[in-house]
Amino acid sequence: MKLYYLSVYILFSIALIFPSCEKVIDVELDEGTSQIAVDAFITDLPGQQTIKLTNSAPYFKNSPSTAILGAQVKVINENTGEVFPFTDVQNNGNYIWSPASSPLARLNNAYSLIIIYNGDTIRSHSVLNPVPPIDSLTYEYKKGITNKLTGYFASFWGVDIPNRRDYYWIKTFKNDTLINDPVYMNFALDAAFEGWNADGVEFFEFIRKAITPFDKPYKVNDSVHVQLLSINEETYHFLFETQFQLTNSGLFAQPPANLPTNISNTNKSSAIKPVGWFVISAISQMGITIKK
Repeated sequence: MKLYYLSVYILFSIALIFPSCEKVIDVELDEGTSQIAVDAFITDLPGQQTIKLTNSAPYFKNSPSTAILGAQVKVINENTGEVFPFTDVQNNGNYIWSPASSPLARLNNAYSLIIIYNGDTIRSHSVLNPVPPIDSLTYEYKKGITNKLTGYFASFWGVDIPNRRDYYWIKTFKNDTLINDPVYMNFALDAAFEGWNADGVEFFEFIRKAITPFDKPYKVNDSVHVQLLSINEETYHFLFETQFQLTNSGLFAQPPANLPTNISNTNKSSAIKPVGWFVISAISQMGITIKK
């Protein structure tokens, strides 16, 4: 017991001392070779699709990453052989495919991403998995312990596709703006999480209700729009790791780690080792406006 109180006393004393012992240390780090960063989330929604290419930036650099210009970018449907060219119309690193007569994404088809830049060929691969419909959106008024926590809490309703292992990313838009705080990122494996028996059933309550930020309920006349995206297992784990790195702070934070990538350079001897992610996703969606 004496040892316990001594330990608590020591920890308390350290906590009091540390704030008064801060010292700014300038750290000089080698920047290394800038890499191609690829942001390629393609969907089956109508309209144009965008693939963003930038140069990776040093960890402590505060300015925006510079765009990669002059690349050749295309997506190929491996089942049909169709080629979809993406062009940098505005010369800003956003390579865009504008639809013609047919949609880019087809259910259960496999797709390749190919980027040719400075003599290197960069590739990736993804399959368009199915997504169930959102059956409905509902909401209920709840009075919280403070005015900030009082408001309307929305839920979406739907049923996981049976007899297969499915991975989902649930995005929520409030008043047409994506709720992009990493704390509120919402994922599901089948209708719940790994380790749950959730195949082919209604999405579990904690998944359905996560479209409402737990500390920011909706108000009257707020619009709520929900997208349910089909992703693959690799993307599911990539997004979880991304969320962890973005929320990794505090006393027990772990050292930052490099995120995984599913994009590779076919020239193994090249100094360019691309980073980023490519996935093609089906989307079901629904929206409502909160009424009193």
